[in-house]
Amino acid sequence: MRIFSRELKRNLKAFLVWTISMSLFIAMIIAFYPSIADNAVDYAKMLDQLPKAMLSAFNLDTLSLADPLGFYGTEAYVLVLLFASVYAVQLGAGILSKEEDERTIEFLLSKPISRGQIVWEKIWSVFFYLTLFNIVVSGITYVGLEIVKREAYNVATLSYLFLGAYVVQLVFAALGLLISVFVTKAKSILPLSIGIVLSSYITSVMAKMSARVEFFKYLTPFSYADAGEIINTGAPQAGYMVLSLALILAAVLGTFYFYERKDITA
Repeated sequence: MRIFSRELKRNLKAFLVWTISMSLFIAMIIAFYPSIADNAVDYAKMLDQLPKAMLSAFNLDTLSLADPLGFYGTEAYVLVLLFASVYAVQLGAGILSKEEDERTIEFLLSKPISRGQIVWEKIWSVFFYLTLFNIVVSGITYVGLEIVKREAYNVATLSYLFLGAYVVQLVFAALGLLISVFVTKAKSILPLSIGIVLSSYITSVMAKMSARVEFFKYLTPFSYADAGEIINTGAPQAGYMVLSLALILAAVLGTFYFYERKDITA
């Protein structure tokens, strides 16, 4: 597990920066809940002036800002999911490409270790950091909501929101991992990661705003863990979770397949 330990050290700084930043960001948003809850009627009147398509796109047509879960689902969840997904795809996309970009791959391959083992241990490091990231961020969110809540809310539903976000991040991380087989320049990773996440998010918004392109929701992971749907039904749709796991499995298997067969850039 030397590669696993090496990857933990290599990605520790990025993990700390992302985790601390997201924790502070969530705490800042949740701190606004009491004032918004106190003026929920005024906010509702203001929202009534907006187009229905826009309200639907941000779940403001079905969720209430006065409710702790409704507030979190409309004001924080999407932003958290956006930023966390960028981190996930960036983490996955850089995990293999760094070796070629930094010219350390030849050293690794000179050791008595297979390419498959290299990929496997790197996957575990991505899984470890994403899991730890979500545990910390979810914990901060739960504590924050408990502090500011004005009424009881369903903790199980909140847990499903956390689960949905985690699965979406795993999807993006797996896609990033597959991309890392083909993209070997580290400086290309961040803009590529942002582009993938934003295009996916825009696709999910379009699917909500227009019935003509509603089928787009099957093309973007953001639709698989929609806050409005989870809060209103109490859990993510099983079909979306199965689809997410299928995408993760396909991307991981694809990574092993192509990495075993690629010509390594010296």
